Order: sequence, then C-alpha cells, then structure tokens
Amino acid sequence: MPYKPGDSIVFKSLADGSTDTISISHVERFVPDGEQIYFNELIVAYSEDRRPLILLSAGYGKNSEAYLEIRGFEGDKQFLEDIDSQPAIPLATPYGTFNDVVIFEGRKGNYNIPKPIKIWWSRSTGIIQFEQSDDEVLQLLAIERTESE
Repeated sequence: MPYKPGDSIVFKSLADGSTDTISISHVERFVPDGEQIYFNELIVAYSEDRRPLILLSAGYGKNSEAYLEIRGFEGDKQFLEDIDSQPAIPLATPYGTFNDVVIFEGRKGNYNIPKPIKIWWSRSTGIIQFEQSDDEVLQLLAIERTESE
C-alpha cells in the first residue's frame, strides 16, 4: 500500500480550486502466526475535521484472490488480477504525471454527503483523482509525509 501513518494527502477541486486534505491516521497489518493462510492491511483516512473519510483494505486469503477494497467508495471490491489486467492510462495532476493509472467505476446514487463514485488509482501512488456523487472532481495536489519510522 502506498500510504504511511502521518501522511497528509491534499486534493484540489477542479470546480473551484478549494482543497481537501486526507490524513492517514494509522495502518494496521494482520498477519497470523504459523502457516500463511491470509494477510490483511488496513489504512484509515480522516478529513481535516477528523471525519472518517475512506478506508483502504488489501489482502489475500487461502481460498480467495488478492484484493483492494476502498470502503466509502460506492463500488465493488477490486481484485488485483483485474487491476493488473486493466490497461494503464496516463493522467496529469498538479502533483505530477502518472502513466500507471487505472479507473475504478462505482455507483452513482443520492447520498446525504458526497461519496467517491469514480477513482483514478495510480499503481505506484494510490488515489490521484476522484469524482464524488455531487459531480465534483478532485485531483492530487500534494503528499506531505512525516518521517516517523
């Protein structure tokens, strides 16, 4: 997973130029003792006002395919095999140009608060752009990393 505890990921709205910051509060890894039958990694992100925003979960199991799941995203679990088989597209953001981007399409609905419904995922960097249910599109502006390790 591309994120570490303490990271702040800043996105800029294409509509009005406002910014929104996602803070990675912690990363949890679940690795059982003994024979490797599963592995899970969980990344929790909060907005500037400490509202839980998104939760990234990745893992594999003895009887399941490796996956990436984005909770808070109105879409399905993404299996790594499917992500790897998607052709990568280029995308330029204020943070840089990425040539390893795949798109996760979600479901649009009526929500009380805007939810991500489309995510542009860089295989090297993570989320670099997303569209919310209110049609606002936000692009990666900066990744601020504190060296805590």
